[in-house]
Amino acid sequence: MRDEGGTATVAEHDPFAGAPLAAFAPMSESQREVWLACAMDPDLNIGFNEGINLDLSGPLDIEVLRRSLQHLIERHESLRMTFSPNGTWMCILEHLALDLPVLELADAGAFNDLCESAMRRRFDLVAGPLLNLVLVRRDPLHYNLLFVAHHLVCDGWSFAVLLTELGELYSAGVDQRDARLDAAPKYTDYAMVERGFLDAAEGQEQERFWLDRLHDPPPVLDIPSDRPRPAHRRFE
Repeated sequence: MRDEGGTATVAEHDPFAGAPLAAFAPMSESQREVWLACAMDPDLNIGFNEGINLDLSGPLDIEVLRRSLQHLIERHESLRMTFSPNGTWMCILEHLALDLPVLELADAGAFNDLCESAMRRRFDLVAGPLLNLVLVRRDPLHYNLLFVAHHLVCDGWSFAVLLTELGELYSAGVDQRDARLDAAPKYTDYAMVERGFLDAAEGQEQERFWLDRLHDPPPVLDIPSDRPRPAHRRFE
């Protein structure tokens, strides 16, 4: 929800039935595209999973890491984001407690199976959360942090930002100092600016142009494939 100045306002309750919300705003057009693809083909949901495997060598303070990850979640509203059942609103949870299980797993094959399983997790876009973190202790001085999130809330560029900030937050925690981080930008601000443009005369004119330009679909290209394709696409 926005006030007359266009800034996000605190929602008194969750209009979509769930955990209390800090704010909500219209989904961006790129989010609508991804949401629609997932709605049309549920198997495609896991195709939008983004993940990193962070290899950590040396002594690790797990509690400092846990606090640093929780701080990331509190800083970035996208990591606390879920979506309305009809795919029109992004809902920013007021609070999302970090769940960081620590697994003992020295066997390489078992670790690879865990990574594959994490990447194939099907996220509930309405109930959330849309991220999953697991810390794996390979030996006393070797850990792996698995961080998987849905593309609706995180992408490759976002992971680069998150890793940079995680490094600063962890270092600050170990050194017992304040982290040197500027305030995080809000995706809801971007979505509201985009919505304002699309609702304005220029945005509507551009929409009419493309609807007219793409009124007649292009012919289907009959290109031979390297092997027979199944009638139903699968993500395996």
